[in-house]
Amino acid sequence: MTLEDEIFQRKKVNWESLVSFGFVLKDSEYDYRTTFMNDDFEAHIHIHSDGSVSGKVYDTETGDEYSNIRVKSARGAFVMQVREEYQKILQNIADSCFISKYFVSEQANRMTQFINEKYGTVPEFLWERTPSDGIFRHSENQKWYGLIMNIPYERLNKERQGMVEVLNVKIDLAEREMLLMNEGCYPAYHMNKKHWMTVVLDDTLTDQEIITYVESSYENTK
Repeated sequence: MTLEDEIFQRKKVNWESLVSFGFVLKDSEYDYRTTFMNDDFEAHIHIHSDGSVSGKVYDTETGDEYSNIRVKSARGAFVMQVREEYQKILQNIADSCFISKYFVSEQANRMTQFINEKYGTVPEFLWERTPSDGIFRHSENQKWYGLIMNIPYERLNKERQGMVEVLNVKIDLAEREMLLMNEGCYPAYHMNKKHWMTVVLDDTLTDQEIITYVESSYENTK
């Protein structure tokens, strides 16, 4: 994960705020440049048309990219200082030009919006060790009816790589075998596999299919 991903992965760009902050539109992308550390370095930040963020740091004297900030094993005091100052610039952009999201994937956030609108609940983030895992619970009985996690895809499917957000929902045991035949549905990760199912939130399933599972889970835990 890049330095930019660490800061912006749960952020959504507010396009209207970019120009006033200092970004310049060039070929459908927004560019921002600023010097730091007594003008010894210059940060070039790019916001792409899909809202993703990338950036580079250059030594202003030589014009070369200062890539040491990308090397995790580089722990010298000077490198750490440059990295921290660059991260402050990124964080300032995130605070000024982006809106916070509950989760990384768009589908996870769409499901969160649906749940909030229908049931009036928002995710609770309970664990310091896994701060990105959010539960949904009934306001009356406090039982969980959903859990969104960000996990390695290979824990569900050995042929898939990378991270994926998933939703655990409670199912009717009589329907378990039939449900698990559907693409994107797996035996529950980290929960009782007889009564819970994991669905991936990467648009393998349509929103309406997942909404059906959420509604069923809500009733099964009511």
